[in-house]
Amino acid sequence: MEEEEYRINDTVDYICGNNYTCIASQFPDSLLRLAPEISSRIQQYCREKGHDVTMYLLADTTYNSLSVDEVASSHIQADCVIHYGRASLTPVSRVPAFYVFPRQNDYRIEDVEMMQRIRDALEETGRSRVMCCIDQVYSHCMGTVQEEVSRCLRSDTTTATIVFPTLRSEGEACCRREATVAGYHMPEEEVSDDTVLVWFGAPDAPSKRHLMMTYNAFPWISIDPASNIVETGLPKDVMQVLRRRYFLVEKAREASIVGILVGTLGADGYKHSINSIRLAAEKSGKKTYTLLMGKPNPAKLANFPEIEIFVLVADPQGQILDSKEYYAPIITPHEAKIAFSDDLEWEQHAYRLDIDVFPSPEQHAMDPEGPCQTLAVQAQQALQITEPSQYGKKVAIQSSADYLVHSRTWTGVEAPCAGGEEKEASVIVKGQDGRAAHYSHE
Repeated sequence: MEEEEYRINDTVDYICGNNYTCIASQFPDSLLRLAPEISSRIQQYCREKGHDVTMYLLADTTYNSLSVDEVASSHIQADCVIHYGRASLTPVSRVPAFYVFPRQNDYRIEDVEMMQRIRDALEETGRSRVMCCIDQVYSHCMGTVQEEVSRCLRSDTTTATIVFPTLRSEGEACCRREATVAGYHMPEEEVSDDTVLVWFGAPDAPSKRHLMMTYNAFPWISIDPASNIVETGLPKDVMQVLRRRYFLVEKAREASIVGILVGTLGADGYKHSINSIRLAAEKSGKKTYTLLMGKPNPAKLANFPEIEIFVLVADPQGQILDSKEYYAPIITPHEAKIAFSDDLEWEQHAYRLDIDVFPSPEQHAMDPEGPCQTLAVQAQQALQITEPSQYGKKVAIQSSADYLVHSRTWTGVEAPCAGGEEKEASVIVKGQDGRAAHYSHE
């Protein structure tokens, strides 16, 4: 194991420089075999600097490996998370993160024919501005890669201006709201009608699909230096996904029961998004249920047959875009915003995967309890559970979660053999009639 590849010295400097003592290390499955050795060396080098730290390994992520697992880190009250592997770079809300991206060094383009194909593709677009997004795997040599890309794009007949969006900083603090797409700073004023977008990196990178679905109205040139492949335009699978999303938006308009899937408790702005979706659904006459669920799958969601459409509030690169195997379709917050409004229409060029698609409050203040608010309170707020009354008054039920907490009388079979108290037999009474969509007394 090469220490430089996993930035062990940079990680030690980051931990000691910020005086962190409780560290959570998040590894993807492919790197778990190296996790003990990497953590041991970090502890050793921190100790040599007179700084003792406690390391925890987050092996099984709560939602997806691309996002920082703030839920698991909150269980140990971690000061920061060291995230290894590819990352979605979604702004975190409570715990600062330090990113260690995978490294790749085969960025040289020596093939003359490939270089000519790149220049020909650029000239065919007729655009005078190039915005080139470089894959995360080249972040350790970004300056050198930018020079190589510029050399390939420029020629005697090409006078286009080349711009390289910067990646979100690797050691940033939490609660910083900046305009980024897949972690790239993409100011709207710089992405004009005269812009052609270039992707330089792996063809299957999650960031690439995120960028292409967001900027689907622009011409694209994809360059894979590892396999010497140059492609132009949007891939067929991206266009198919976008057409499928339009179909699901129209289907969501007709749904009467909506399930809001809370797929994150860490992404900045998730609570505002949940509340906005709930209000929009209610205004359109739909009934909502909020479900807090890690890693949704068809078997889990099949337990809620009454729900006709699900809205997944999650990290943009953790969205389930192919929900054909599910009993009910799954849509994104952006699609829900369109489907639950009579004034908005589908515009493919304005498509977004981001979580913060609803207008945010003017003051995006932190929670009253502070940045280390407990997971239980986070879940309570996400599920819209009302606090118990201090004066013995009956709580007004506001959500399905409220009913389960405050009004449900049956809590399960408590047999004496299982430790429960022996109770007298009671008279059987008639329960509610109907379905969850509409009971007879409603």
